[in-house]
Amino acid sequence: MLKKKWLVCAPIDISIPNACVLHLRGVVCALLEKGYDVILVLPQPLEHQEQFLSHQNLSIFFYKNLFSVHFLGVFPMIRLLQKTKILQKVERVYSRMHLLSFLLLGWVRLFYPQVLCLSEHNGLLGDELYQLLPRGWRRFSFLGRWTQIWDGRLAHYARVVTPLIKEALQKKGLSSTLVMPNGTDTELFKPYERQNVLKEYGLPQEHFYVGFIGAVTKWQALDDLFQAIAKIHDPLHLILAGEGPYLPLLKERIRASSVSHRVHFLGSIPIEKAAHVISCFDIAVAPMLRELYEKSGASKIKIRDYTACGRCVIAGNTEDHMALEKQSVLLTYAMDNVDDLAKKITELYKNPEKRTLLSHNARRYAENYFSWTTIFKPLWKVL
Repeated sequence: MLKKKWLVCAPIDISIPNACVLHLRGVVCALLEKGYDVILVLPQPLEHQEQFLSHQNLSIFFYKNLFSVHFLGVFPMIRLLQKTKILQKVERVYSRMHLLSFLLLGWVRLFYPQVLCLSEHNGLLGDELYQLLPRGWRRFSFLGRWTQIWDGRLAHYARVVTPLIKEALQKKGLSSTLVMPNGTDTELFKPYERQNVLKEYGLPQEHFYVGFIGAVTKWQALDDLFQAIAKIHDPLHLILAGEGPYLPLLKERIRASSVSHRVHFLGSIPIEKAAHVISCFDIAVAPMLRELYEKSGASKIKIRDYTACGRCVIAGNTEDHMALEKQSVLLTYAMDNVDDLAKKITELYKNPEKRTLLSHNARRYAENYFSWTTIFKPLWKVL
């Protein structure tokens, strides 16, 4: 029997170290580990990029996106697929949903009806656009809902990362949905010796560190995190690793606060060094905005990476996080509540036994349930 080939399409710049790149890497590795050949189609990176992944069964094609808006890359992507005739060589397509991804799926279904299409949905696009667009533009957020529905309808299966997304899409008539939360690479993300990694980043070993790593954007609720640190009388230090559009304003606000001397900005971190930074954290925090997650739920890769590194984790009180809290994998706080976040950080700071328990359980849970191979089992059952 001939080995099936997958085409994976994603408008992701792999030169930018963020959760999107980690997610893409996880998906591709899961397919390769299952024994499939994979053809990956991506936009040309804006900066020089070392080998993304090296595997004998992986081929990568890049298209030039002449537009500054990433989702408009669907047009040069389709042109590349036409020119290379890649669709004649594959049996399945995995597409990351975005504002215009339904055009790609529609084109595949029209001209290559024999190819099975799977689309990936990481949130509710209409709600996300409503949060991200300027107030005067929010009336156009309906376009996100409309295009997401068509993306799901044109795919044979829609992979969703939370049950709430499945429920929302089913109300719009999408029945072929698979709940497959996000995962982590437990080989790439693992604990490192604290004193070694602190020395690597020039951080004094005598301090207690609360940490965050990720894209610095407004919806990461980092204002809540540094304000929580400011409310704690104990001299805790805060590590913020990552870059993003909200970083200049965040730095300005922190410099004007009483805790500026206890905040350490590490800047952009290469993916291969992310576990080193996470291992500096005595407490790893994933602050969250309720308005962004109450309708879609959350399946944050950051939390999977934290647990794989054996960290003591605090995350927003979504339904799935509270389920993990019951298993002593992490601790939750009431989203948008700075006082409660400060309370939970203080609770763990003063209870080293509980930190040890959570750290041990976190790594073990990640190994058993968060690996990408485990995450993809529902897909193998339907193929």
